[in-house]
Amino acid sequence: MSALSEDQRQRLAAQLRDRERALYADIRREQGKDEGDWARTVGAAPDAGEYSVHDLESDLHHAEIGRDIGELRAIGDALQRIRSGDYGVCIDCGGNIPFERLQAQPTARRCIDCQRRYDQTHAGGERGPTL
Repeated sequence: MSALSEDQRQRLAAQLRDRERALYADIRREQGKDEGDWARTVGAAPDAGEYSVHDLESDLHHAEIGRDIGELRAIGDALQRIRSGDYGVCIDCGGNIPFERLQAQPTARRCIDCQRRYDQTHAGGERGPTL
């Protein structure tokens, strides 16, 4: 059982929902960029260089969308843990994750000590920041 107060859980849930809305807006924006980039990047008679630039830009947009989707999944998991009462409990040691850590990283599933151990033993196994 988490040591977070109801007020703290509500504040963190609101923070997660705000981030979720921002990510959905980012995804819509990135999808719109990908659709409009072809006309902007290529001329009337596109050459191999213009195709390459367009492909690179498209790949970057898709990577950004993929990153956002990964974060949305983590947010969904965190919101589910809030509903089930498991939010703020370390998945490794069962200890409490401090409110300050959750404010900085609301999707955190581990306390700082367990996260450090995880990062040391799984170097390169997960993408992106884990703290």
